[in-house]
Formats: sequence, structure tokens, C-alpha cells
Amino acid sequence: MLLTKLSYNKRFYAYTNKRIIIQNGFIGIDFKSLDLKFIGATEVKVDFLDKLLKRNTGTIKFGSHATPTNVQGVQAFQFVGILDPYNVYKEIKKHMDEVKSNISK
Repeated sequence: MLLTKLSYNKRFYAYTNKRIIIQNGFIGIDFKSLDLKFIGATEVKVDFLDKLLKRNTGTIKFGSHATPTNVQGVQAFQFVGILDPYNVYKEIKKHMDEVKSNISK
């Protein structure tokens, strides 16, 4: 199984060939996961400040029917402060496409 870990403060992000995982928490540890087969929308956002400071970081949002990326008040699945977000997105997207092609077989 492929596993990549990305971290931001007390938050840990991971993705496998089956799901994305977010772990966070200061005292307790909370986990959220979303199967790749349920992801219907993705969004990569590099803010002006990221570009200005040339940090090469950004945010990747993942949406499903239950948790869309663009609805106010809904906590989206997102990887924040990710180095080289476009390449990370491409790698995750490759796994999403593999999962969805296996479903249609």
C-alpha cells in the first residue's frame, strides 16, 4: 500500500491508494478519512501570500456529495500548507482515477 505523509503544525495528512486521511488534535487525536472513490471534486488553491513569499505551498480541497468544497459552514476535507501542491494533487488524482476505473470494470 502506498502511503505518503505530509504535516502542518499538529495536523498530519496522508493519502493511500484508497483514501485520504487527516489527523489533528492538540490533546486528543481526531481522524477524518474520505475514500478516493467518493471524491467528486478537487480544488488546488495557492494564495497571493504564498506566491509573494515564494513558499511553494498551497491548499488542496477534496469534495464529495456529503462534503462539497464550496459550501460555507461545511468543513471540507483539505490539506493546508502543502509543499508543491500541484504535484501532490497530480499524484492523488492518479490514484483517484485508478480507483474509479476499477469500479467501472
